[in-house]
Amino acid sequence: MTTRAEPVADAAAPLEGPAVSSPRGAEAPCPDAAAALDDLRPVTGRAIAAALGPRPIVVVGTLRDGRANFAPAAFCTPLSYDPPLAALGLKPSSWSCRTIEETGRCTLSTVGAEAAEAVLWYGSRSGRAVDKSTGFPCAWTDAQAATDEAAASGTAGAPRTAGTSGTPAAASASGPSAGPLPYPVDALTVLEAELVSAADAGDHRLLVLRITGAVTRLPATNEGRLATEPTLLCLEHSAFAQARPLAPREPGR
Repeated sequence: MTTRAEPVADAAAPLEGPAVSSPRGAEAPCPDAAAALDDLRPVTGRAIAAALGPRPIVVVGTLRDGRANFAPAAFCTPLSYDPPLAALGLKPSSWSCRTIEETGRCTLSTVGAEAAEAVLWYGSRSGRAVDKSTGFPCAWTDAQAATDEAAASGTAGAPRTAGTSGTPAAASASGPSAGPLPYPVDALTVLEAELVSAADAGDHRLLVLRITGAVTRLPATNEGRLATEPTLLCLEHSAFAQARPLAPREPGR
């Protein structure tokens, strides 16, 4: 079953473009090249990123000086199944980017449409000056319990809830890569991650992260697919959407 994205507030009209060859090979009418070009216009800057959307809003959770910090990010994508890797793009001046590069750890969480207002609040403030743990009810992973379970089972550990305040419960391990990490308590999916590499990528920093634990409250479909339709999507800055399944095509069409 396929899906399409719709704005959170108002449903958008379906996009229509030039007809193309059908999957069965039958040629459909196509406008000439000049007419096709008349329908196109150049885009630059943020519009290029928007054209590659929609993308899931990812809430990046970090811990610094004993305080939780959250930042929304729309530049996040999987890179590898085995080992599980993800790429995260953040502004180099952002508090979250600097914290990840210094501590080597973070959480990546997806949220639902009810979090859209909080996402805007997070995105318009810096963790340097504001305690962002006040924006969401905050939960904490239990990194050591996950690590011990992973060592026993030979699999990646899953984040565990260790508290629901803006400050973590006492860490059960020591060192820069130990201890709980924050995530929004109502997150749909939570990934715990460790920094693999960091490099400049234009006006962003490209962070490659290894996923060390993953949990979700999203159900599976009858086909075994993770039902991600409730996930909040970014169309562009301050514009959000959600996906919904498309109706199955009738046989022969």
